Parts: sequence; C-alpha cells; structure tokens
Amino acid sequence: MTAGVTLTASGHGPSPVILGAFLVGGVVAIWTGMNWALDLRGITTRRVRHKRDASWDVTSTVNDLDATGDLLARPGYLRLLGAVMTLAGLLLIVVAYALWQLG
Repeated sequence: MTAGVTLTASGHGPSPVILGAFLVGGVVAIWTGMNWALDLRGITTRRVRHKRDASWDVTSTVNDLDATGDLLARPGYLRLLGAVMTLAGLLLIVVAYALWQLG
C-alpha cells in the first residue's frame, strides 16, 4: 500500500533517465558557458550591443542618460557568467559519474 514513486530503476541504482539528464544538462551548460566565456563567434559582443541598444531606448524615453551604464551590458559580466556556467556543467557531469559509480 505504501508503494511510492522512486527515482531509481528497480531500486538498484540511479535511473538512466536521471543520469542522462545530468549528462545532457552538463554538456549544454559547458557548451553555452564556453561560448560566452571565450566569446566564440562574437556571441557576447552581440548580446552586449543588444542590451546597450535596449537600455539606450529606455533611457532616452525617460531622458535619464546616466542609467546607460548597466551591469548586464558589459562584456565582462557575460564572460563571468559563462565561466560559472562552465563550472556548473562540469559539476553536473561529475555528479552523473558519481551516481553511476555508486549505483
């Protein structure tokens, strides 16, 4: 009567679905983070330009030109975010490996 939903396949280790989700999430985070951190193909500069243009549109309608120095519109912010995403992706892959070895 107390048959609950478990996250393991027949109780003998982690589910392959969970391991796959960790691995796919880790690979996507590493790929996206490396693109942002190393600015491959100018992704970061295009995003910064877009954010600055959007910020300029908002501040020009308000006539407050001092607010254009947005933290999110700096290349260093996206590069730092990319480095953090890369580390998070590596952590996800390490967790998936640890779950696989423990299972």
